[in-house]
Amino acid sequence: MEAHGRDGDHQATSRVGFTAHPFVSSGEPMRVLPAESVRWLSGFGNPAGSAAYVFEPRNVEELRYLLASARAAGKQVVLRGSGRSYGAPSVLSEGLAISLAKMNRFLGIEDGIALVEGGATLSELWRASLPRQYWPEIVSGTALPTVAGAISMNIHGKNAFKAGTYGEQLVGIELLRPNGELVRMSPTHPEFWAVVGGAGLFGIVVRAWVRVHAVPSGGVQVHARSIKSLSEQFEAFREFGASADYMVSWVDCFGGGRGLFHAANYAETKIGFDPAKQLPAGRIGKVMPRDQAWKLLKPFTNKFGMRTVNAVKYGLGRALSSSKPHVESLAAFNFLLDSMPGWEQSYGESGLMQIQIFVPEDRAELVFGEVIEMQNRMGLVSFLGVMKKHKSSPALLDYSVDGYSLAMDFPRSSDPRLLQELGIKIADFVIASGGKFYLAKDDLLTPAQFEKMHGIEAVQRFKLMREIADPERLLSSELAKRLNLA
Repeated sequence: MEAHGRDGDHQATSRVGFTAHPFVSSGEPMRVLPAESVRWLSGFGNPAGSAAYVFEPRNVEELRYLLASARAAGKQVVLRGSGRSYGAPSVLSEGLAISLAKMNRFLGIEDGIALVEGGATLSELWRASLPRQYWPEIVSGTALPTVAGAISMNIHGKNAFKAGTYGEQLVGIELLRPNGELVRMSPTHPEFWAVVGGAGLFGIVVRAWVRVHAVPSGGVQVHARSIKSLSEQFEAFREFGASADYMVSWVDCFGGGRGLFHAANYAETKIGFDPAKQLPAGRIGKVMPRDQAWKLLKPFTNKFGMRTVNAVKYGLGRALSSSKPHVESLAAFNFLLDSMPGWEQSYGESGLMQIQIFVPEDRAELVFGEVIEMQNRMGLVSFLGVMKKHKSSPALLDYSVDGYSLAMDFPRSSDPRLLQELGIKIADFVIASGGKFYLAKDDLLTPAQFEKMHGIEAVQRFKLMREIADPERLLSSELAKRLNLA
């Protein structure tokens, strides 16, 4: 495959929110880490962060040097991609943080398989693929996560009901173990499905072979339907499930589950393969910079304001949706979260907690209804709800189920005690109903809840495999510590 060098310095800095300390890898491993490398790290939802020694290596040899330096300095290592996980899987107090921002080269496409370095973002992957008339099999609601991060969290997209999770689209990965050994793994490797979804606790994904598929254009045909109730949400998913390539629905938790359902199919359209024409213009109405638009939302990011916003959104959805489909670009449809850069800042400095529950199909409607009722009874209603359909995956710690998920955003500025109480109640109820949570968005599970969710046998097997892969427990994170995984 032909390699394409990419200047990722600017994006690397912006994606992690800091400028890393200049990296020097010659000589003996560092026994004392430089104070100038200390940076403050936090998750996307802005939970409690912490300071760490941050470095951005450029190749495998520099990675090995950093692992040796962490060992010599008596520090644990946390891996960081774009920092897009909501909680703390890429945060470790006083640890050595390795950012893959400078290991982001796109290395080519051959026979529908793209080869990329682990630090490449999904944005860098689709922008390189689309001009070749390919689109990644799975992308998340934002294009900013790295490929290594997507593998570590086993992310999903709006086609999860059809394509499954990210790990299922991998042909292979190259993993640098904590001891410096470089291992190439395919899905038949006994460790592969522990690494996928393993929260970066088995090693560093240096390169990945990722499936992309040929598309007839750069667009999709979208069917929009106004939904009056939670029951209608499920009916719409069942109606379009056999024919749609993508499905997703907005849920108004203030309004009992009403909302707006979207199904989309790849289509021949006038939208071509030019990445520059995939995303909305940089200015809204040719006036306001799009990256400043979140400021318009900020005055409404409170209980009364968001109740109003949800009601207006539902009303507009009813007025504008019709049986006639419309066309959107692939990027605009898939990366709706990126249409308003920095939207999370509208929640203020305290940030937000996102809770995404995954529930088996036969219990999903009952559980979703009760969870929405629970919020309303406690007066702490999700500002945004998003519903998707899923199928289970082969990952050892599989969060996905044959059923549905409901993602909910809660402001951390609300009563922290009440938010914690609500989170625990939701977790207990969902897990007792056979449901699950996934690590990219977890900020509340206890070790006991985690073990009950996956089963003692799976969690013990994960820990045993990790002991073999990382006997020194060099890799860790605040999330891993909370769940007793490292």
